[in-house]
Amino acid sequence: MKFKVFIEHGGLKKNREISGMSPEKLAQKSGISLEMIRQYEDETLDLNQAPLLNLLKLCRALDCDLPVLLTDTESLTAYRKYMSEYADDFDEDEDEDVAEDESEDETGYEEEEAQTSITEAIAALKRLSEMLKEKPRE
Repeated sequence: MKFKVFIEHGGLKKNREISGMSPEKLAQKSGISLEMIRQYEDETLDLNQAPLLNLLKLCRALDCDLPVLLTDTESLTAYRKYMSEYADDFDEDEDEDVAEDESEDETGYEEEEAQTSITEAIAALKRLSEMLKEKPRE
């Protein structure tokens, strides 16, 4: 089994590279023009202000969650707030779906949980690495 470890708050280019996809392949898979992909990656166009449809197409093509693509703290905070406020509304429907899914395959949740934990660990290691680079050596 192969895991993709995305960097939350990492942006499109970094996470596209992690997925092993070329800009051309992402354009083909997402249905978004190569020119627009390049503009999002070089920040000529602000991905945080992209139409929701484009964000969802990119998430689907990369097989990732929305926070992976968001680079702006305000957008990420707004997304998390929205999800926390409306999570209860979705939980009732998901409980029924989860019960059905568990009878077929119990590994899906564990993989998702493992990916989240790994993503958090990598983010912490990157922060530590940056701190160590900034600290003068004796």
